[in-house]
Amino acid sequence: MKAIGKLKLPSQINIKISSLSYFFLYSGVFFNGMGLTNSSKVYLGVLLFAGTLVTYKISTNKFNFNEALLVLLLIFTAVGSFAVTHKPTLALSCLCIAGMQGVNLDTVFEDLLKIRLGTLILTLLLVFVGLKDNKTVTIWRDGQGLITRQGLGFGHPNIAQLSLFLVIALLIHKKRGSLKFVQYLACVVVNAIFYKFTGSRTGFLLILLLLGLNIIFSVCGRTKLKGMIGNIPFIIGVLCIGATFLSALFYKQLPSLDQLNRLFTNRIAYNSYYLKNYGLTLLGNRGLLSDKNAQLDNSYAMIELQYGLLAIIVITLIFFQACRVIKKSERTEDAAIATVILIYMLSESFGTNIFMNILFLYAVPLLFRDSTYEAYDVKKGSV
Repeated sequence: MKAIGKLKLPSQINIKISSLSYFFLYSGVFFNGMGLTNSSKVYLGVLLFAGTLVTYKISTNKFNFNEALLVLLLIFTAVGSFAVTHKPTLALSCLCIAGMQGVNLDTVFEDLLKIRLGTLILTLLLVFVGLKDNKTVTIWRDGQGLITRQGLGFGHPNIAQLSLFLVIALLIHKKRGSLKFVQYLACVVVNAIFYKFTGSRTGFLLILLLLGLNIIFSVCGRTKLKGMIGNIPFIIGVLCIGATFLSALFYKQLPSLDQLNRLFTNRIAYNSYYLKNYGLTLLGNRGLLSDKNAQLDNSYAMIELQYGLLAIIVITLIFFQACRVIKKSERTEDAAIATVILIYMLSESFGTNIFMNILFLYAVPLLFRDSTYEAYDVKKGSV
């Protein structure tokens, strides 16, 4: 009996310790889904507590050489970027990834859909009954004049539409891309209703693109083109990074970029301004955060200019591994989700936030040997 007791105790402890990763991730997603940001003391307080628990989990994990090297790189990036920029987003994402040894990615995606859908509905209800502010933004839009956009309980109308995108992406993942006609129609209708309030053209169009690509990739997945689909996120990622850098570098030198800049609501001009005035650093640049002359909406530009070269290396590594897992799993819906997220990052700055950017999560089964993802595990081999 004593021997049995000794065997059970470590197993129980391991189960509790491994759950700390879920607690950290789910806490961040919940508060983010409720429209809270880093300026919220409650949000940061809970994440600080959860982050402390995850740090303890990391200290108890046993890593092989590659995993240990990765964790050290993530921790150094987290500490370095926060020390320089005083922005916690990248640091929290690095810490969350570093603590994901032993997680079940299928469970994570299942739970994230419940959390995202639940918090979105709850946020809208709180706005409807007047218990949560509905922030508005008035802008001038060519062809429409002055328009008033509603945040629907989120910090910005674009974030509201992005929150809907995440719910639909997670639903597509859960259904393995096999949505019924009624479900597609419901997604399109809800997307249109959100757009009526938020005025977020990018979010509206990219949700439609996600639904369309899901259908196209699903059909192609049943043909000889199946092997090519897994390469598309790689190609799109390279093109987006290249487009961000080159358009900023050659802005004002190529007349055609002026039209593209208007299409992206001045984002290319902003990227060019930052690149020419601040350049690249190793661990980021705090000075540009107080610059009132421009804004960083492009995730790739934010990674490169705000967080520095080390962040570029780390995030590129993680996204590359995520795309490898997606390619190996041969789940066409994951390829569609990854492709649209990489495009979305051109116009929104959520790219470094693991609580919003689910592309980070796909890399976990390849980064840590004890983490699992059914679609990847059944095809596991040399990747």
